[in-house]
Amino acid sequence: MMRQTFALIRIELARLFFSRRWMAGLLIWGVAAKLAADEIAGHVVAAHLGKWSVYDVHAALMNNAFLVCFLMLTTFVLIACDSPARDRETRFAHVMMVRSGGRLQWWVAKIVPMLLASVVFQAGALGACIAVGVYGGGTLSREPSELALGTVKEGASVSTQLFFTPPARDADMLVREIGTSLYLALGFAAIGMGILALTVRYPLSWLPGLAAVGVTLVDRILSWFIHASWYSWVSLPYRLMEAAHSAVVVDDPLPLWSSLLCWTVLLVGSAIGGARMLRDVDV
Repeated sequence: MMRQTFALIRIELARLFFSRRWMAGLLIWGVAAKLAADEIAGHVVAAHLGKWSVYDVHAALMNNAFLVCFLMLTTFVLIACDSPARDRETRFAHVMMVRSGGRLQWWVAKIVPMLLASVVFQAGALGACIAVGVYGGGTLSREPSELALGTVKEGASVSTQLFFTPPARDADMLVREIGTSLYLALGFAAIGMGILALTVRYPLSWLPGLAAVGVTLVDRILSWFIHASWYSWVSLPYRLMEAAHSAVVVDDPLPLWSSLLCWTVLLVGSAIGGARMLRDVDV
């Protein structure tokens, strides 16, 4: 049984990672990194700051709600989260369940590639920020730049805007951004898992993309009208932002442990819920 499950996982990994859909990922990484780099470079010039780092680009990108939620999250969902629905629409799921030995094995084989894809997607975003940052004139220094530290120069036309949480002066920016990438990978995986479970109940291949855009759009509209601190606790897109957990950037920061717990509960709960729902649906 385990051998069949591992064989099915390998098949699903090949189907996912050799898909032409990753071309959309490459495009979005480049667009998001370029927009973040332009924002950083323009602000550095206006604030009369010195050299900026390629890691500043990634830090700024990770705290841009439009880039993270509308562009990156939607693209990730379209790449990695509609496979169960597509397989059921084409009846391919029935064939694979018979070969793998059961529904649970098929479900596990869908989960594992999606989890790995969330890590790969964030690694690609970090790599794109480094590449675009170097091309745009950023340095590869792993020491925090003046922008990262929130330095304000005399005579600057604008004050230094905190795009992200200022690091400690002796921080390693590469390590910091890898940590941020892993955090966002967890958030994307949790949301992706919820969407996978949703497609068990509603096997429609267009549903994942609509769900990602819909949740983000509704959250943005509600945030315009609801300014109470409690809303930040229930807003999943807001929790994706690294700076949402910083008292330096926001007035009412979220505890990091609460977001880690939120993503873990959503991930595990959706995986279990999807497996239970799969027992009762017609494939």
